[in-house]
Amino acid sequence: MRALPALPFPLTLPVIGASAFAAGVVLSLNLATAAFIIPLGIALILVFAAFLAIRIQAIRFIALIISLTLCGWLYTTAHFYNEFQRPLKNISAPIEYFSAKITKYEGLNRNKHSHLAMVTRVHTGTNWHEAYGTVRVYSYTENAFAPGTMLMVRAPIRMYRTMFAEEEPRILSIMEKKRINGVATIMNRSGYHVIRAAHPFSTWFQDTAFSMRTYIKKALGTHLSGNAYAINECFILGDKSPIAQSLVTDFSKAGTMHILSVSGLHFGMIILIVMTITALLPLNHFVRLALAVVLTVAVYTPLTLAVPPVMRSAVMALLLVPVALFDRTRNLTNILFLTIFILLLISPNDIMDISFQLSFLATFALASLVGPVDTLLTRLPFMKHKTVRYAVSALGASFFASLATLPFTIHYFGTANFTSIISNFTAVPLSFIMLSLSFLIIVFSPLPFISDWYAASLTLVTDIFLRLNSFFAKMNALRIENLSLPFPAAAAISAAFIIGALAAAVVLSRKIHGSVGMAGE
Repeated sequence: MRALPALPFPLTLPVIGASAFAAGVVLSLNLATAAFIIPLGIALILVFAAFLAIRIQAIRFIALIISLTLCGWLYTTAHFYNEFQRPLKNISAPIEYFSAKITKYEGLNRNKHSHLAMVTRVHTGTNWHEAYGTVRVYSYTENAFAPGTMLMVRAPIRMYRTMFAEEEPRILSIMEKKRINGVATIMNRSGYHVIRAAHPFSTWFQDTAFSMRTYIKKALGTHLSGNAYAINECFILGDKSPIAQSLVTDFSKAGTMHILSVSGLHFGMIILIVMTITALLPLNHFVRLALAVVLTVAVYTPLTLAVPPVMRSAVMALLLVPVALFDRTRNLTNILFLTIFILLLISPNDIMDISFQLSFLATFALASLVGPVDTLLTRLPFMKHKTVRYAVSALGASFFASLATLPFTIHYFGTANFTSIISNFTAVPLSFIMLSLSFLIIVFSPLPFISDWYAASLTLVTDIFLRLNSFFAKMNALRIENLSLPFPAAAAISAAFIIGALAAAVVLSRKIHGSVGMAGE
């Protein structure tokens, strides 16, 4: 059988395949019906058979893309089969209590634990009804519920469609895309009954995470206070509750809000810190990178309660490990799309999540454009100086990331904020210094004479960071508000950007290497 045609770098098979699978996922989520599951299975078998039988390369390639799209559609439909068949949102009567399985713990939010739960049955006052859908469950109980816990909740579900339909249609739209139907609150121990406890590993994982978070909060709280404590605790743990609302507003206006949310940026910084520490070991660079990734995944993932941005970063970083160990040419675009494919297998609905969309677009822009553009710019005479190269590279990264995320930023937040292109130039390096000093305070917390010195340094750097952030927040000329962009238009513009960026990357690759790269295996 003849091989598929070679593709120009970076249009590799993982990129095409993951994109086709994602298209199938989106089709399934938008149609939200299980009616096509049998025809889809038959169509997939027929198209894949054509892929195996046909000898013409172009037709085989098209058949492969259609097969992967059908795979994504079929897989997502099977994943949400019960929810598509008997959706919770179709229950019109008031829901008095319900049965549900905890799927995720989201953290402590203003003295209440926040969970996501999959509802399986609801009681409307007269009868039980089988219905499926995700709700957010708040609990004022002493301990949180571990994922996997089955509960019977004696509390009503307040549906978002009645809470936000008129006053906050944008919030309702976001919740519908996340497939979160409503919210319920457990006030005390009498408000629930445990039907089945979570798996012991799930409970151990959550207890370990709580212990680590408690130690870090205590270590930072002993040596820091005020804004210095609130900001740096948020940098590490992602807990925004101690931060004053005025500071949160400044971060939003300055375009640095992503620094307050634990994400791939923080994950990468911690890997760099661990690599710096392991520099003392007699290991080569690639082994140290692999060790740093594994340690960061093992410690930082439970520490942040395995929030989706960290999980995405963990998967992508783990895919980099074999590449680093075998010293192969790294294709970050390949790795990014393989990460997307794995994450969609775990949770198909993530593709509709705001943070997923924004982080993917920003990372894609950095992976596909920043490297080739930097390589071309280094040929210019003024780029020979290291400081100039760093400045241009940092501004270029901020520009491409802002450009890539602009359509969805307008759709979700109604704002086009170009301040981030400039503000991130100082915010990112300062946040790395702050994260490093926080790490030193935590490590040397039992030795106050050392940790107090680091705390004084961190307080000073945090003050500089906040003053600069406040300065950028006042640059209204670079921020346009009260904009509107429908979701289909935002998605279409982003798709056009991805296609254009891939085409540009092909051209840039040819200019740099002088020949067409072959598709990755």
